[in-house]
Amino acid sequence: MIKSTLNMSSISDYLHKYLQKRRTVKL
Repeated sequence: MIKSTLNMSSISDYLHKYLQKRRTVKL
């Protein structure tokens, strides 16, 4: 369960950074 939560957090963080990058490229 803890591993699963960490994984989700990691994916969420990755998506957040990815979206920020895309936004920067768009701007």
